[in-house]
Amino acid sequence: MAMQVAMMASSPPKFYFPSRKSDGWSHHWVSKRSYHFIIPADADWDQHFGTDALLGRSDHLLHGLIHCNGFGHLVALRGRDGGSAFLSGHDIMDIWDRLCSALRVRAVSLVDFSRKHSMDLRLLLGVANGETWFTRWGYCLGRRCFNMSTSAYATALESLASLHVDHLRSRHVRRVVTIYRRLSSKPLITVREFLRCLLDWKHHEAPLSPPPKRMLNAAEVVVEKLLEHGNDAEMTRQAVRDAARVEIGDTGLLDFVIKSLGDTVVGNHIVRRLPSTVTRVLTFSLEEWGEPVQMDVEVQNTRPAAPWPSTVDVERDLRAVYRAMVEALSGAAQAVLDCKHWVKCWGLGDESDDQLRFLVEWRPQPWEAAELTRPLPSGEIVVVPVHTSIGELIIEAERALRDTYCFFEEFQAETLDGITGEKWDPVVLGGAESGDTIGVHGHGADMETGLRCEGGLDMWEVRCVCGARDDDGERMVACDACDVWHHTRCVGLVDSDAVPPLFLCILCGGALLAAGPMLEEALTLAK
Repeated sequence: MAMQVAMMASSPPKFYFPSRKSDGWSHHWVSKRSYHFIIPADADWDQHFGTDALLGRSDHLLHGLIHCNGFGHLVALRGRDGGSAFLSGHDIMDIWDRLCSALRVRAVSLVDFSRKHSMDLRLLLGVANGETWFTRWGYCLGRRCFNMSTSAYATALESLASLHVDHLRSRHVRRVVTIYRRLSSKPLITVREFLRCLLDWKHHEAPLSPPPKRMLNAAEVVVEKLLEHGNDAEMTRQAVRDAARVEIGDTGLLDFVIKSLGDTVVGNHIVRRLPSTVTRVLTFSLEEWGEPVQMDVEVQNTRPAAPWPSTVDVERDLRAVYRAMVEALSGAAQAVLDCKHWVKCWGLGDESDDQLRFLVEWRPQPWEAAELTRPLPSGEIVVVPVHTSIGELIIEAERALRDTYCFFEEFQAETLDGITGEKWDPVVLGGAESGDTIGVHGHGADMETGLRCEGGLDMWEVRCVCGARDDDGERMVACDACDVWHHTRCVGLVDSDAVPPLFLCILCGGALLAAGPMLEEALTLAK
């Protein structure tokens, strides 16, 4: 297994690929170099591809992109479900994360479209575990689509997680949850509890039943302990286990019997197992059963024992719970699905060496600022010795910007913000500390180049009814009257619908309707 690295130089126009809006870095300056880290599909790992052919393929196990300014994007990742014979998705993600850390990457974004068995994993794992699959590597919620706030995302996730399983409309779910409650000895009240149980169950093996006579003896011991506790008294599972443990040394046998006891006849008693009305914890109690039942060598149940679900059964039940949950709270589910942009930031670390690290940001002149169509991006990292003078820091800031971005090819730095003193004075005496952000003034930024921002020079005016005021990468349509952009979903167009040849937003359409009678009257007078 080998990784291929392809470097793309962005200075010549034929090598420039505008950043996708989903990358999150469309407002950054165009980097001079970009590096593609690729683990090809198993069938292609020893094949030689040209750069264009390599980047044009969509079956890579790993495709990561890192710009020379330290910002990157995880383009694709495929584990065993995606065709990998040797590396799991977890293994590949570990490789990518360690690679980014070793290269001192500043931030990496990704768009989580991962699905399994027709289920969106960011919704399934978010509800079940409270976090997505990528969260375990330190990724947190990045750009929110449709003006979704972090608090609204958390609220939607909690609403789905706390939904009661018994309130779901699916009869299949209500039927199978009884089986899992019986086999797991857990109440499984909420959707989160049930989803966790199902996800864990895929790794369980069906237990081997102990000999019937030993099961009967253990069941009789449990009944004795319940009788000692008092008639009509309730005992929790742990209390029953602790009491019976004194006489039954085989804990595996004891756990199996306790799990099997529920509406079960033992002698002249019925062992009941029901959740407490106060704590919702499963409790055991006894009821009289008239004449003693003569049993041979096995525990007699009032209903057949629940079959042990297979992996296929569990996956089917998982899909059923997922669909029922989405149907019950479709709005909350859509809110979670709308949050698919995730980012991990490493930050500007201060290493244990004799070096100073600054974040250098360009400060445009007023006429330059007026021509900018996007917000200014984060600055460039500059590392200098601790004895560096202010003049030397200006030179290093200029060199960093010119070497990294096409926009600053001819830039000449002149002064710095945030540091006082003459050019020959040491930086450490100018009031700046390692890790500070320093503004740099100068001239020569190429305001005419098309290689300015990764997302291009166009700046759309977004004013959607959902509250969005910036392009979030979702499908949009512009009003043909005011040229303001709106989400197609927010104006009633589903993704499968084509954009109409003429579209008017609510404001322009309402104004046209209001002006209709006046226009009709004017046309009548003209005749």
